[in-house]
Amino acid sequence: MPTVEESVWKSGDFCRTYRTNVRISTNDIHYGYLSPGERDLLLLGGPLGLNGKRVVEIACGAAQNSITIAKWGGNSVGIDISEDMIQAAKTLSANEGVSIELFCGNANELTAILGDRRFDVALSSYGVGFICHDYFSLSSFLGRVNIILIPGGTFIFCLTHPSQFFPTPKDVTKEWSEAQLSIEEVTNALSVNGFAITKIVEQTTTNPSRMPIEEKAKYPYEPLILSPDFDKFTLTPHTIIYVAKKTR
Repeated sequence: MPTVEESVWKSGDFCRTYRTNVRISTNDIHYGYLSPGERDLLLLGGPLGLNGKRVVEIACGAAQNSITIAKWGGNSVGIDISEDMIQAAKTLSANEGVSIELFCGNANELTAILGDRRFDVALSSYGVGFICHDYFSLSSFLGRVNIILIPGGTFIFCLTHPSQFFPTPKDVTKEWSEAQLSIEEVTNALSVNGFAITKIVEQTTTNPSRMPIEEKAKYPYEPLILSPDFDKFTLTPHTIIYVAKKTR
């Protein structure tokens, strides 16, 4: 089964529509919609914690997180399968006055793209659920992430929280089949591939369609179009963040 990374996210039209429908900060790392980013959560030590660090962002999109990291003094590398997103990232980083290295390529070919480079931190905001379609592909992917990290390096990533998934077969929707990865599957795959989880954060946003404009402006990731019908999905956490340390 093709992953979404191999279908929808390679469409320039889809990517341009996505960028039109969201506001993403270039001054904070985003993890979940209308919820705290790195400046508040300090999962990577905040701006000071990333100064001088080598960071690779996997499935970077228009590279807003990578741009933020560069502003904070980190050395940013971004990878995305979409040529349209990479071009947008080049334009945005130039406009923001920072230098980041960008690659257009499949995240399942990390080691081929990056060669013998090693990083202090690997980051993926909502990318893993589209790169991997089941436990086995997740495990293979995590093995490649392990290779590109230094000993003791950190992999931080967020996914749609499993409480948001309906009990339907994983391949029902071909065009938008984000992996329905359980907490058990993710924790086991991390352990098998030499990672120890140091923190899990569950992000919740109550009634986002009714959130005041000034409150929305505080957060680094804002969907610009939210139907009131969407509010029923926020009774449970919408995003789960994993922070994992390479132990072997």
